[in-house]
Amino acid sequence: MRKGLLLLSIVITGFSILFGGKYALDRKAAALTATQAFPAATVATAVAREASWDPALRIVGTLRSVDGTEITAQVAGNVTRIAFESGRRAQQGEVLVQLDDSTQVASLHANEARLAQARLDLARAHSLFGDHAISQQEFQKAQMNHDVVAAAVESDQAALRKLHITAPFSGVLGIREVSIGQYVSPGTGIVNLQRWDPMLLDFALPQEMIGQIAVGQKTFTPRSVLSR
Repeated sequence: MRKGLLLLSIVITGFSILFGGKYALDRKAAALTATQAFPAATVATAVAREASWDPALRIVGTLRSVDGTEITAQVAGNVTRIAFESGRRAQQGEVLVQLDDSTQVASLHANEARLAQARLDLARAHSLFGDHAISQQEFQKAQMNHDVVAAAVESDQAALRKLHITAPFSGVLGIREVSIGQYVSPGTGIVNLQRWDPMLLDFALPQEMIGQIAVGQKTFTPRSVLSR
């Protein structure tokens, strides 16, 4: 029993010494802190003035042509003439490549001769019909024959235009993709054509800046006046 009381007395004494020392140290630290002097804060001043703010935004984009296309053959045929050089400028309507048109030219000439005769027949029928020398049916037959031959001439001319491949707009030509004597089918690539005037700039812009830009705008308009 005595040993237990002695042990308990030793433990209580030890805790008292430990907490007493910590309390003394805390009081000493608090006293030092209370007497410690802190450095004075530095304050900077400036004269206030009014100034305009011209906001600017730097962007990185990609330039591309306003118009661009791959010129292709619309009908089949053999290339008989190449009228352009790779990399040069072409004007709208300029013939770039010609396909063999001998058969179509012969057909056009024949139909043009038939059309000339059909016009004479129609003029004569018109005169005779006015004199009541022929029936209305005969006059209509002459008119129909004239219209059919005229349509054949227009068809030949349209086919010839497809054999004469032209530039759809003015621009810069790319690398030639066909050769003299080559047989091309519909869809065969001839050359790439790009119009570089004007150029388009493809770029990304932060969403919060969209409201500050407009079509044709060169610079951002100041939105506010800053004071310093």
